Amino acid sequence: MPSTDQASEPTDAGQFGLPDNKPKSNRPDANERILVDAVWTEVVYRLRLSLHNAILIRLGMTEQCSQVSRPWDRELRIPDQGTRKLDANTSIADIFDRSDVGGKLLILGNPGSGKTTTMLDLAAVLIQRANDQPDHPIPVMFNVSSWQRANQSITDWLLSELKEKYGVSPKLGQTWLQTKTLLPLLDGLDELPATRQEPVVQAINDWLISGEGPSRLLVCSRREEYELYATKLALNGAVCLEPLTDSQLETYLRSLKAESLWTSLNGDAALLELVRTPLLLSVSILAKDGIDLKQWQRQQTTQARMSYLLDAYVEQRLHETIKSREYPPGQQPTARQTRHWLVWLAKQLQAQSEDEFLIEKMQPTMLATRSQRLFYGLIGGLILGLIFGLIGGLRTDITSRVTPNQGIIQAAKNIVPVSLLSYPGGILVNLGSQFANSVAENGFNPEAWTFDLQIAFLQGVAFAFLVGGGLAGWYSLVQHFALRVVLHRANAIPWDYARFLNHCTERLLQQRVGGRYRFIHRLVLEHFAAMK
Repeated sequence: MPSTDQASEPTDAGQFGLPDNKPKSNRPDANERILVDAVWTEVVYRLRLSLHNAILIRLGMTEQCSQVSRPWDRELRIPDQGTRKLDANTSIADIFDRSDVGGKLLILGNPGSGKTTTMLDLAAVLIQRANDQPDHPIPVMFNVSSWQRANQSITDWLLSELKEKYGVSPKLGQTWLQTKTLLPLLDGLDELPATRQEPVVQAINDWLISGEGPSRLLVCSRREEYELYATKLALNGAVCLEPLTDSQLETYLRSLKAESLWTSLNGDAALLELVRTPLLLSVSILAKDGIDLKQWQRQQTTQARMSYLLDAYVEQRLHETIKSREYPPGQQPTARQTRHWLVWLAKQLQAQSEDEFLIEKMQPTMLATRSQRLFYGLIGGLILGLIFGLIGGLRTDITSRVTPNQGIIQAAKNIVPVSLLSYPGGILVNLGSQFANSVAENGFNPEAWTFDLQIAFLQGVAFAFLVGGGLAGWYSLVQHFALRVVLHRANAIPWDYARFLNHCTERLLQQRVGGRYRFIHRLVLEHFAAMK
């Protein structure tokens, strides 16, 4: 059974609330240990690469119980309690653990306010508990944006996501859901199409009320979209992340020796209001050398000012000189190429309502023109064995994807062993065929029976690599190869895609966790997707 050794790789995890090296797990179940390792690695890497993490400020929170539909509020008819500002030293784990919340919490906030990072802060606490305490549920993080089909139940969606993201087999996932071994952390409710958002809220409520849902649950959403729903989540508590205060902004910027930036922002109320979120404050700091203050001030709307700031950030990241581990000096993609390929990727992710990208998940639907689709079909049609289905080879209950292209590489590795296993069968089938032909021609006369062992040998090889190879992964490999060829010819992607995306991670435009990639923030994805 595969394991993930990467969980202890980062040496700076301690600043994220996790120890530098992951302690040995106390969970007796091997599959559970693998999942804990995978989530631990995900939390460390996503926090380490988060732009929010540059802002080491504990965000202010207000409690807003009116944003959820608590069962006892209906029974006792408790009036609306309004909002209550929480103490500055209150952590998200403190709220989650409160007896009246009971581990069922909603996090609201404006775009870039730190919702996902706050979720990751909680996940850092929960994954340590799951590692130390065998009876503690294991936190698993999902983006609700992938729940697109109205006829798909929440259980089926979770099983699909567990398989896709963490490599958990549906059978094992079903067991874990039934035994409440998992603690789902759901992000991006607002990223669903508008018509899907409230039905998903209702589906989550039905799941919880039925008793089939988890004992604990976290949901994150943008505040503006959530407040439009007539139906509220049936959770026990809700907090809203507050904008950074003038005092926090000044203290932080002066600590970075960025007094000039503070002076400029403090002199313009509109710009100061814009950077009150951790994301946009981080972006303004990283992009400050490329910002023309007068041009920024001339932008008339909040959206225009945000677009200008994100443009400055992207340009700064594209043109900044970095020492790349992926490309030798002089061989890095140009800024124009990088922007072009990232715009294509952002548009694909937005069209599919996805926030994460797996290279091996590329689909023919990404082909934009009829000629591209025809060329793709031509390449695939020229290779034998495509009529055979794909099976997974040697299976396990949980397989973590820790490297790019892992699924495709595993399919290639499966071809040889499965072909070798198929080889004796190929010889026997062909000997049987020769025997049947000889009997048909000469009757049951042993002296007249003839067998050509050389032909049987060659036919056995063909059988093994066509049938066995097809079963082990020929179809998947050919499909993926043909798609990569067509997209590369169309200049939609570079040939060595993993190398390029790793390079974008170095430029703080992408994050990578194992074999999965995501833009550094949803706002950055949306900004690229809006480009031509």
